[in-house]
Amino acid sequence: MQVNKQAIIFIALTSIIGASPLHAMLPRASRAFSNVAHNAKPNQSFSNRISGQSRIIPHINHVYMLTPIKKWPEHKYSYSHSNNYSSYENFRKWGCAKKVSLVAAVGLFGSSILDNQDQDDDNAQQVLTPRSQNSHDVVRDALQNNNLTGPQIIELLSQEYPGLKRLFDSSAQVWEGYTIKEHTLIFFTQFEDQLNRFNIHSLNLKAITSDIKRLLRATIALHDIGKPLGPKKDQHKNTVPILQQTLALWGFNQREITLVRCLVNNDIIGELVQNRYNKTPETACEALINVSQKAGMDLKSYVTLQTLFYVSDASSYPTVREFCMRRDEAGKYYPSSPKFKKLNNLVNHFVEVNNNNGGYSHEIN
Repeated sequence: MQVNKQAIIFIALTSIIGASPLHAMLPRASRAFSNVAHNAKPNQSFSNRISGQSRIIPHINHVYMLTPIKKWPEHKYSYSHSNNYSSYENFRKWGCAKKVSLVAAVGLFGSSILDNQDQDDDNAQQVLTPRSQNSHDVVRDALQNNNLTGPQIIELLSQEYPGLKRLFDSSAQVWEGYTIKEHTLIFFTQFEDQLNRFNIHSLNLKAITSDIKRLLRATIALHDIGKPLGPKKDQHKNTVPILQQTLALWGFNQREITLVRCLVNNDIIGELVQNRYNKTPETACEALINVSQKAGMDLKSYVTLQTLFYVSDASSYPTVREFCMRRDEAGKYYPSSPKFKKLNNLVNHFVEVNNNNGGYSHEIN
């Protein structure tokens, strides 16, 4: 009976938001909330990605109300190559990621949700406490098998490291409602689809790793693992220490670990194509030059790896894939922003200048 009472409080509170575009979603959201509340279980994932259904996803003291892509108002989200990024920002600001703070949501889901905040106090050492003395060796040996699937890798890590399992089951802090595990599994799918299209085995990587696929698969498994340990803005800061320690435990060398840190600890391409932090193709190219040097790679090879990593990650979100990506005839994904095309031109020009000069140059214009 208490759940029903709190559901009524929720509906009453949300009904006052009629002045916002979000009000159009309230009838469906209220029905979805009632169904969720009636069947609520502690620590249950409430995301529902069944096509065509509204869904509501609680995150501690917020409730995110979502509506399917196909039902967004066409006048707000018309898509074209010239305005796709402004449209993407519009829908992001308008309501699909609109948060409504609700004390009632905390009351409904109780301490079982709030207890997840204890994860903020975890550090890399606690997260990596193994199930047994053999856990590190078990994982190291298993990762030698490049036929191991993404789900098998996640399952193995969850079995051998209870701390990782808890993080895999935590929210990825995205409006789609994915857990870290759910997003990572989609990332694996996109990566396997794109891997051969980027022809990474032809890259000059001999000085760094003898098995780039093995290295990237281990990286993907933990690329977002630090997200639940703090605010979303700190995801890289919280993820990189865990990644570095796990890769070392699993037998990867320091050059491989340095490359992974470079790939994960930046969002240069994302900042450029989503118009964040006033990033321009020129400043993005300069940043990639610096990062590629830290990784010990030539610029062209590094940008290829960074692009593969970015598109596999970003295209795992349906909205980004639909609004912000294009796919060429060979099935290869690229950011559809003209800024990304200009960035590639700058990278190619930089490589050409350095090849002609026989040395390093910062010229990118």
